[in-house]
Amino acid sequence: MTELYHKIDEETQEKIEELKENYQQAAIGTIGPDGFPVVTKVLPMKWLEDYYFLWSDLSQHTKNVEHNSNVCLYVCGDEEHKSRMNNPRLSVYGTIERVDIAKDSPQFIRLVEKHKKLDPASKMYAYFGDFNFYKLTERDSVYVEGFGKAFKK
Repeated sequence: MTELYHKIDEETQEKIEELKENYQQAAIGTIGPDGFPVVTKVLPMKWLEDYYFLWSDLSQHTKNVEHNSNVCLYVCGDEEHKSRMNNPRLSVYGTIERVDIAKDSPQFIRLVEKHKKLDPASKMYAYFGDFNFYKLTERDSVYVEGFGKAFKK
């Protein structure tokens, strides 16, 4: 029987890190209090070893993570192949929590400065009362480079 996943070698790990930083699209899946999943387009920011998100506390996904912190982040690369299902993608499984820091703290200011490189307008809305950073702690991940090229830690 063939193994479903390949082991991650150094070259594959470099491809994964590149995709984490330079993705084309991203979405996150959360579970609501009613048990139904919600998938939302997001703008994850890779900083050091973690992903951060700048979210409004009023949004459905932030309400969901208050109830259940388990999430799945999906990022995909450019669609370069004829078969759209044969392009690189990464699913990151983990837990997410709000980063409780003051908006005038050096850490918050660093996060905002980094995030505005992804979305220049975020420098303004980051300081709105209902916006906060959320941090994803990775538990597992699956990287699919293409057909027959699935990798897992």
